[in-house]
Amino acid sequence: MAVRLFEDQDHAADYLKYRVTPNEVVSHIMELLRKRMALPAKLAIDVGCGSGQGTVLLAPYFNQVVGTDISPAQLQYARKCDNVTYKQCPAEELPFESGSVDLVTSMTAAHWFDRPRFLQEVGRVLRGGGCVALLSYGLDMYLELGDFTDKLRQVCMELYTDLHPYRNPHLGTSSMQIYKDMFNLWPHPDKEWHEGLEVRRATTVNGYINLVETFSPYRKCKEDNPQEAQEMCNRVRKRLLDVLQVSSPETEVTLVTKYFYWVGCKP
Repeated sequence: MAVRLFEDQDHAADYLKYRVTPNEVVSHIMELLRKRMALPAKLAIDVGCGSGQGTVLLAPYFNQVVGTDISPAQLQYARKCDNVTYKQCPAEELPFESGSVDLVTSMTAAHWFDRPRFLQEVGRVLRGGGCVALLSYGLDMYLELGDFTDKLRQVCMELYTDLHPYRNPHLGTSSMQIYKDMFNLWPHPDKEWHEGLEVRRATTVNGYINLVETFSPYRKCKEDNPQEAQEMCNRVRKRLLDVLQVSSPETEVTLVTKYFYWVGCKP
């Protein structure tokens, strides 16, 4: 793995609690897979699985699912399921035999990998007819609630602008572009790119702030200047409450996350 983050226990616990579980995206990907292989298939591996929110979603579609991650802290919190197990390893050195895997996926993690080495390793472990599916989202998620949505979205976007100077250089300027570049690197012609799938989740103002505090730019800001990071969150919380014309940070809103993903298959 090219960059190691999210490895302390508190961060791992918050990641499990506040990150969005991509049920709808996995369902879309499984429909694409059904066109290419019989499901349930034998083996799927979820690379950079973190605490396993996405890993367990694969369980109904495969006889065996293995989540892999470099972080022991993340794996400590990994969600359990009868046919789901976990292994600690780098994304670029997967402990599976060549040609043994039906699906390799990575959910909101592949941007941290050594991307060419990872794709080479994917090609090694996949069987003929096996597929890779990579998904993520950009830092353009926003809150919505009726007529307040436009102003809520503006507050969210301004927050991301404030966090941008703390973005890890490994990510460049666009997360979507990273995945498009990986899509273009996949050497086989059977591949599909999708974007703009909106996933909605009920949350609260505080829940949104807690989510933001799991983002890597915020963690870097907090590392460099804890007071500035805390003031940033307090300021955004107040602005959101002002927009909503309420005083309770437990006021319910809807979080909108825009996913992009691609599927590629090995001949």
